Amino acid sequence: MLPQKNDLILITGGASGIGYGIATHCKKRGATVIIIDSDVNAIRKALADDPSLICFKVDVSQQAEVADIFKHLKKKFRESITSSTALVCVDLLGNYGLRLSNSFNTQ
Repeated sequence: MLPQKNDLILITGGASGIGYGIATHCKKRGATVIIIDSDVNAIRKALADDPSLICFKVDVSQQAEVADIFKHLKKKFRESITSSTALVCVDLLGNYGLRLSNSFNTQ
């Protein structure tokens, strides 16, 4: 499935390497791309390359950090999240793939 305009895509490990390539590709196709990465220097470089990126420092091995970022994203993107929204998490090493539309219910 190719990213479409108005898709909301979360990419873990997305500030460098293949993850960054996927992030920029999705963004060029019109998706809203959220990058989370534990490497602050990689995030800084990604933002230097494209200041319009949405990046957060998150260590996905830390449950509390993951919970916090999803709470933040739920608030920030409440208007654009529908029952069919999928957050696609891409991490080629950790294989984090989640469909979380139910946890973003705005009822």
